[in-house]
Amino acid sequence: MNTADRLYEEGYLRDIDIQFSKQMCAVFGYDDAYLFFAVLFYAVSSAHTCLKTDRLDILPFYAENKDELETAFSAENIQKIALTGAVSDRDNAPVIFSGSRLYLASFYRSERIVGDFIRRNCETPVQHDLTRLKDLLEKEFGEGENMQKAAALCACLSPFCVITGGPGTGKTTTVRKLLNVLKGLSEKPLNIAVTAPTGKAAFRLTESLAEADAGLKAITLHRLLGISGSRDRSRFSPEHPLAYDIVVVDEASMVDLRMMSELVSSLSPDARLILLGDKDQLSSVMPGSVLGDICTASDTENFTQERAQLIKDYAETSVAGTSATAVSDITVALSVSRRFDDTLGIGRLAKACRDGDFESAMDVMLSDSSKQIEFLNADTDMKGFFRDYFIDFHRRVTAAETPQHMLSAAAQSVILCPNVKGKGGTESLNTAALSALAREGMRNSTEKYFHGQPVMITENDYNLNLFNGETGLIVRQDGIRAYFQNRDKPVAVMRMPVWSNVYAMTVHKSQGSEFEHVILVLPEWESPIATRELFYTAVTRAKNRLTVISTPDAVKMYLSRRSERFSGLSDYLK
Repeated sequence: MNTADRLYEEGYLRDIDIQFSKQMCAVFGYDDAYLFFAVLFYAVSSAHTCLKTDRLDILPFYAENKDELETAFSAENIQKIALTGAVSDRDNAPVIFSGSRLYLASFYRSERIVGDFIRRNCETPVQHDLTRLKDLLEKEFGEGENMQKAAALCACLSPFCVITGGPGTGKTTTVRKLLNVLKGLSEKPLNIAVTAPTGKAAFRLTESLAEADAGLKAITLHRLLGISGSRDRSRFSPEHPLAYDIVVVDEASMVDLRMMSELVSSLSPDARLILLGDKDQLSSVMPGSVLGDICTASDTENFTQERAQLIKDYAETSVAGTSATAVSDITVALSVSRRFDDTLGIGRLAKACRDGDFESAMDVMLSDSSKQIEFLNADTDMKGFFRDYFIDFHRRVTAAETPQHMLSAAAQSVILCPNVKGKGGTESLNTAALSALAREGMRNSTEKYFHGQPVMITENDYNLNLFNGETGLIVRQDGIRAYFQNRDKPVAVMRMPVWSNVYAMTVHKSQGSEFEHVILVLPEWESPIATRELFYTAVTRAKNRLTVISTPDAVKMYLSRRSERFSGLSDYLK
């Protein structure tokens, strides 16, 4: 059995990887490229936008197949495949070889589209009456040093800007005030779109921006671009662009490369794009890490000397003017959290996760003076803990008087897991919840739907405007229907798209959400996403309480690993 087929039998390669490889080998008449194409497609459709030939060790099956993989991706073998026309160092083949990076052509083009957009807009300053701009900034942000004011100034001076920061650092507050400043600078009414990758994130953004404009309602990126089940490309183009002067994207860390490419290609030449996000969070589920790549290229703590002087003069804020790259001027990091104290509780644990500091992480989890964090050793029997939680959750939700109050009660707490399958995964915990409620007589085990049942949509339905990751509740009130947080009207349960029970959800699915109390189950789990970024993302979903169910060994494993996603965007911007 050849290596590719063996990797398929072992569960590493998927049907789609094998089928892609067979098709490429057939079209280009070179069967010896079977392993090359299968592994390449696996890599670039999982998380990476390219595969680096000098970093094949990123592949989870590298150690056991080192010789075969290095032969398949050697310069000599790539040159042989290039002779068939399947690989080229120009944009004229299905696979593009650039430096040490191998791309599928579509990812290569998307990366260049995004990179060219950023480069172009970094080097195209927007002219304003600076005295007027300073007055408006002081009106919105007050006098004195203020990094939020510096971020707003940078966003006014460039048609593209990134504002990054952790929870509570004021990203949405900054953009709310920034929009007021931009309105004050404009001689005409501005068309503004606010958007986010998911329905949950869009709902939260709408609430946050309500003070700026009561009529400003956030929508998903899919809806903004007209992408639907039958259409995977934007309805808009440079020739027929979106009719917006300003587009704001929240939770930008969740936006993958192809979606960002569609977005920037849909903007009018004079439109502004403002990205908000946390560069330390998990990247998008789909390939790419656009926000992280931009922040890596820009060094968010530094600016050019010219921009640093403008920030000092017009935003009364001192920043480092040591960078020589224009991209540094369009990326601003907010670091002061008004929600968490970096020296206590959740804030201190979040900082330890960012830094990969195992000693500090364990210290705060075991002896948190703020009483925000509880650490439970997963080596003990946790069945009783979870049974009590499921019962309390159900009682709290069903005690609420209206569907909206029930939704609010359900949003108070959640169980987060890194994985779906296996020990400590969402699948086993959601099954345990149903069993516990049935044993307590709180649900009839023969019924598919029951009052107070939390559900999550797992497949987009563009007709109902319900999207993957949105959460709701089943309510028996004048019939049985499903209510969702960002929907005015309920949905008949028989019309719901594919869904699952959601007493527990994955950390990935929780992005864009916040909960008063997060219960984080962190088992030892061999996966590329078992990283400090996943740990950090889970910790920062908690507003006031965090329960971590894990072991010191598992915590050390997560904090010792960093998320790696291969792309060329950061180097292209540098």
